[in-house]
Amino acid sequence: MKKLGLSLMITFLLFLGAAAQNRDLVIPPWLYKIIHDVEVPTDTKITATFNPFTKDYIVDYTGMDENGSYAEYIVVNENTKLDVTEVRPRVFKWINNLLAQSKYDEAISILNRNTFSQNNKALVLLGKAYLGKKQYNDALSYYKKAIELKPKEDIDGYIGLAQVCSEMGNYGEAINTLNKALEIEPNDARLHSELTNAYMIAGKFDEAIKVIDKAVEDVYVIRGIGVRSEIEEKYPVVVSVEPSGPAKKSGIEVGDRIIKINGQSTKGWDINKTTENLRGQEGTQVTLKIERKGVDKPFEKTVTREKMITAGAATPLGMRSLINAIKGNLAEARQDAERAYALNPNEVWAKSAMSFTYIIDSPPLAKEGKINEAIKILSSIQETPFGRLLEALAYSKMGDLKKSFDIYTLIPEDYLQTKSVFCQQFIDAALESLKPYIDNKKEAAKSFQAKGQYSDALKEYAELLKIADEKEAKEIRSQVAMMIKARPDVAQLPEEARRYVMRAEMAKKENRFDDALKEYKEAAKIAPFYPAIYKDIALTCEALKDYRQAIKNMNIYLDLFPEAPDAREAKDMIYKWEYMLEKGGK
Repeated sequence: MKKLGLSLMITFLLFLGAAAQNRDLVIPPWLYKIIHDVEVPTDTKITATFNPFTKDYIVDYTGMDENGSYAEYIVVNENTKLDVTEVRPRVFKWINNLLAQSKYDEAISILNRNTFSQNNKALVLLGKAYLGKKQYNDALSYYKKAIELKPKEDIDGYIGLAQVCSEMGNYGEAINTLNKALEIEPNDARLHSELTNAYMIAGKFDEAIKVIDKAVEDVYVIRGIGVRSEIEEKYPVVVSVEPSGPAKKSGIEVGDRIIKINGQSTKGWDINKTTENLRGQEGTQVTLKIERKGVDKPFEKTVTREKMITAGAATPLGMRSLINAIKGNLAEARQDAERAYALNPNEVWAKSAMSFTYIIDSPPLAKEGKINEAIKILSSIQETPFGRLLEALAYSKMGDLKKSFDIYTLIPEDYLQTKSVFCQQFIDAALESLKPYIDNKKEAAKSFQAKGQYSDALKEYAELLKIADEKEAKEIRSQVAMMIKARPDVAQLPEEARRYVMRAEMAKKENRFDDALKEYKEAAKIAPFYPAIYKDIALTCEALKDYRQAIKNMNIYLDLFPEAPDAREAKDMIYKWEYMLEKGGK
């Protein structure tokens, strides 16, 4: 029985304050005992975590169970004690929500508590969190622990491990990991998709096509009548019918209640038993007794089972279409694109393949027809970098190089610096299509610089910087450095950029380095040739232990200001960060 008094009042106030800030609360064991009348070891750490889904606290601790055994418990809403396995699913849903919002540190803080120490799903989520932070060694460690814990059950650890290896450029290990997982789950669609993608990144297009061929033939195939059902009032009811499937041909409709299959009553069947009885070898028949609204009596329909490709096959078919386009097999590329788009016109790979086919088929400088269809499709996947890349190609084909250039510069820098052989094919194609426009920009910049019109030259160089590779960017900054040395006034910090810098400095004072980095990057967009911003970015990256980016940005600072008073110090910092990078930093 709970005891009222000062302790309860203190706890209530603590909970109220913590809830207002959506944060964890550590409760002393003696106070927990008074409130819940539950004895726990004095050295136990009891943590109450605010759950935004339920607007309450989940309290977990490790203590003695009724039999005197040391066990884990979770207390929900202060009055229900459950075994941890009963509560974890909703906690994991919460964690996934945090990860989707890039709240990696918050997720890590919760998952690192003892409640989740030996749970493979928690270990996978920890790997995902560290992968999001690009702390690859930590991510590798947690994914490997998850696999060691349950090597034959959960493939999420294998998929995560492969993703880390891929981001680190270890494509061979990523491919090996996914092949091991396929030995465990040979018909898992995600594994086939991830393995295909790994081969595409590595430029092993023939191997990728082999994986796709198997997936299309075995994984995305069902042998049945082409309906999806759900249980309603103890009977299976048809909720969807494949447009070209045998059920549709036989007159089965959405809403039909299946009361018998091959003479057996379906009352009380679950969805698995229903599906098992509807499916079977192609060419065999199944007889359904159906009740339909508006029809007085139940009636029978005999349907011949067929082999059908599911809508999920749109993904591998779209991938195969784009690979065939790269290989120059345009007829096969077109055929796969049309099949993918027919199966699922909302799937991203299907949209990408169909739009690229339209781009290829359109004559140069076309303004109407298929090129417009491509633009229309791509407008729905603009949030994806690859969609942007294809859109840039489409406008280049139309002859609108300014529009193509503007779209290309919206693609994230990380994506354009990809090591993916597949993506690089399309990046190179886009840059080649923009070459006349880029050459004109270069000539204009050089002309303004030669005439001493430095402000105009900087505008042109700023545009070129958006599309430059690392070597070209260094050359641009070299030219800009000479202008700044001759005319320091041309590199003044604009007021709007200064606003972002001030915001970044306040964020750093509060140790919110991620926020500070975002503010500095906004400032750099406005003033791309102001040297001090890059030094500030470098030091912020150091605080985040992102030594790779720290080195990159300090080098930019030195490119723009080679004779900086602190140039020696800046170079020494680079040497230190190189050491930290070698020792396992990101």
